[in-house]
Amino acid sequence: MKLATVAEARNGLTRLMKEAHRKREGILITRHGKPYALLSPLGEPDLEHLDWDRLSRASLERAWEGDQDRLYDYL
Repeated sequence: MKLATVAEARNGLTRLMKEAHRKREGILITRHGKPYALLSPLGEPDLEHLDWDRLSRASLERAWEGDQDRLYDYL
């Protein structure tokens, strides 16, 4: 799995998305050397198997637990 920093993702998101799709491999986005987000290629069959509630609640809550980043306050 390829790694990219938040800055690299911000400045080259289109390139990273194309690379993930072409290689059919996820790209782990890191912030200060720690996992921050996952850019993963999806197809329609993939969507049928995702548990959106689990992904959006439990996983993200654990990932952001104790983080002082206010990234999502304005979204």
